[in-house]
Amino acid sequence: MASLPPQDEERFKDIAKQATADLIRNALRLPQLKLLSRIQHKTTARQALVYGGQDIVNPALPLVGAHTFIRSTLSDVADLFQLDTPAKQDAFHATVGSRIASKRKLFSLSQPHATNHAQCDISWFAYNSPVPGMSKRDFCVLESHNEIEIVDHSNIARRGWVRCIHSIDDIATYPSVPNMVRASIARSGLVCIETDTPGLLDVYYVLVPVLTGAGWNIATKRMAKRQVEKILRLEQFLAYQHLDMDCVRVISPSSKRQNAKLCTRCSKTLHLFRPKRQCHRCFEVRWICLCQNKRHRS
Repeated sequence: MASLPPQDEERFKDIAKQATADLIRNALRLPQLKLLSRIQHKTTARQALVYGGQDIVNPALPLVGAHTFIRSTLSDVADLFQLDTPAKQDAFHATVGSRIASKRKLFSLSQPHATNHAQCDISWFAYNSPVPGMSKRDFCVLESHNEIEIVDHSNIARRGWVRCIHSIDDIATYPSVPNMVRASIARSGLVCIETDTPGLLDVYYVLVPVLTGAGWNIATKRMAKRQVEKILRLEQFLAYQHLDMDCVRVISPSSKRQNAKLCTRCSKTLHLFRPKRQCHRCFEVRWICLCQNKRHRS
């Protein structure tokens, strides 16, 4: 992997550090913003509160965020985002990254550490818009994962973990891609904090889009809602991992949802009127009307 000049590397590290701090500030103030909606996961009955407002750094930018709880540990959540094995990549794409069409790590700004999940990279990824007919968006971002410690209102120090995504416009390492529109997001990502209850995490999700048109404005609202649904789905997936590790298996790229043509249960062709769903336990792609059941519900 190519490397950056030391001065550029330090500059991007500083940008990532500040973006992470601002993400945490945005996350912790979510309950003070306007409540937009409530989203509930059908299987776990876990509820997320969705808020809307303005970015704390640049009030001209809109902010959409959510607050919920999930039963998991910081290490389990952080480990899912490492993407260092095919199984983790499949798990990521089946849960929180299902609309990411492609992703590449351009530069690594940190050395791998055996005892923690901290990392900082410059990455490129392509995103399938949730609005039909809209072109794919691609992003060139700083992606940083950090272990944190936060002092709450009761003056109690709590451990946490943050995944921050922040677009960088002054780097030309990845050229424009045909049929894609370059988009930007700022200080967006996931903040997980331990609670008084062992195994229960306080989870905040923040999205600050840099809007580029009315169509993308609509798309980002849908994107935020679906991402919140995926975070709620994450709890179910992590629970399945602990309940039955034998059911979480490595799948080949050809069996992923976006490439699946036939239902794995009945072998019928999947199309617009026979929609496909991917089980978040075993990753099989099935025809929702025929193949759903409570044990393998998508």
